[in-house]
Amino acid sequence: MKKRNPRRYERKELDLEARITSGTNNYIGFIKNVSECGANIKTTVTDTVEDFIPGKRLQLEFIIPSGETIIIFPCEIVWLYTKRIRPYGLLNSFGLEISYPPLEYTEFIKAIH
Repeated sequence: MKKRNPRRYERKELDLEARITSGTNNYIGFIKNVSECGANIKTTVTDTVEDFIPGKRLQLEFIIPSGETIIIFPCEIVWLYTKRIRPYGLLNSFGLEISYPPLEYTEFIKAIH
């Protein structure tokens, strides 16, 4: 049996509201887990997946418990899972790669236990 490859970075569970900007469109979502160079996001119900296709770049903005706002741009979508919630629309979950995490983000990740 083949051993599963460990993740490159440790994941830390969260449940923070976030604003996602893709092009000129804004969405509300929730950060479900984070690592030094990535995040897992789940959107509220939308009517499209167009803004969440792997390879797409977007901006992620959220407020950490200290009250500081963290803005990360660019983030690149690396995977997408979409589920239809009838009759409301689509629930999109996706993974983000953060190539150049700002210092505030890195410090926030280190502070999470």
